[in-house]
Amino acid sequence: MIAAEQPDATVALLAQGMVPEDRLGVAPESMRLLLWQRSADEMGERRQAS
Repeated sequence: MIAAEQPDATVALLAQGMVPEDRLGVAPESMRLLLWQRSADEMGERRQAS
């Protein structure tokens, strides 16, 4: 994964680095394809208060 982030990485390495993002749904396009939506941060106020 780290090799795919190097400036001289080949296209094959870049493609391999993208596969986990797509499968996990963390890339914006894969989130859209999986119909995922971000929810509001319900615990944000409690974290800031502590």
